Amino acid sequence: MPASPSRASERAPLTLADLYAVTGATPPASLVPPPAFERVVRVARHFSPDHSRIVHTEVRLEEAGPVDVVVSVPTGSGEWRSAVPAAWWCEPTWQRVDAFVEATKAPDSRLGRALTSAWLEFDAPSDAAAPLPGVFAGLDDRQGVPASLSPTGRLRHRLALAADAAEPLHGDALPPAVMEALRRVFERVPDAARLVYVGMMIQRSSPALRLCFLGMVPEQVRAFLHDVGWPGDADALVETVASLADGGPVPHMLHLDVWADGVQPRLGVEFPFQRIEQVWGRLSVGAWLQRLVRAGLASPAKVAALSAWPKYGVYWPTPGAEPQAVFRYVNHVKLVSDGGRLAAKAYLTMETHCWLFPRDQVETYGGPVWLPPELPPSTQRTRPRIPRRS
Repeated sequence: MPASPSRASERAPLTLADLYAVTGATPPASLVPPPAFERVVRVARHFSPDHSRIVHTEVRLEEAGPVDVVVSVPTGSGEWRSAVPAAWWCEPTWQRVDAFVEATKAPDSRLGRALTSAWLEFDAPSDAAAPLPGVFAGLDDRQGVPASLSPTGRLRHRLALAADAAEPLHGDALPPAVMEALRRVFERVPDAARLVYVGMMIQRSSPALRLCFLGMVPEQVRAFLHDVGWPGDADALVETVASLADGGPVPHMLHLDVWADGVQPRLGVEFPFQRIEQVWGRLSVGAWLQRLVRAGLASPAKVAALSAWPKYGVYWPTPGAEPQAVFRYVNHVKLVSDGGRLAAKAYLTMETHCWLFPRDQVETYGGPVWLPPELPPSTQRTRPRIPRRS
């Protein structure tokens, strides 16, 4: 039955788990088996869309495997603490996350100036009372850096910025061998490339610092991987990436793991998807995804199921509340290498934000209203008309 403002009542704050339920955002079982999705929901219960407006579900496209969850958190120090259950901060690993938060708000913090976003990644979520995360800092490595700074100065700035992000998460100063390995990497980064993420999977037994670079074309990636001593086959990787980029999504981000013994085997390349078409429930990269199938990187069933995910609509957190928009889209596919075999992962994203159009366009009731996918593309830049329920 439709809910009305007169029946509005006090309710507990909506969680991301509630949002999955309210909007029917259950991924197809061929992509995320129900037991795996239940583990996703267990983590989502701890976060609110008021603080964590984006959540990615990471799924493997070729074979069954762990399903990971990545949750956005606000970058303000007070908001960080509000976004995460209070009891978690008492756990030793979470105290390292707390130290990272403190580092971002220190007076004249280089990390705080550069920070653009923050993310928590949970590996195959478990039943732990306080699940342990990886932490990723989104960065603008040009922030506060004069355009006239010399190449040596830029190198020192990136090295210091990476250390600023990593040391609180590591729990100590980075060992000299790690700093030397980072220096060798940053020395060989092309001039136009940018450092956009630094992260550590602090819940894993083997430490590594992940660096994410934006702005390298495939041939630059080839030379860069040879120069930094990546232990995989750089030529084969770049040939695969270039063949997939031909007429398809353009690869735009390189993930590289670094530690004391140098560049690690694990590496990732992201292929981002256009979002505007997904507002209308369409995913136009079907032919490109079939190339992943032919390359043995994805199963036909999983690729077919991806098209069921994109949707855009409106929901009401509580009866009588202001409407909120929810957008489900496939953010990107990432090719992952362990130095040898390649695998592909898709990132199913759910994002919420304020509904930007007049309230009188929508009826106040429970449940989402999805924009009809049959709307023509010519309406993409006009005000959506939301159908009323009788």
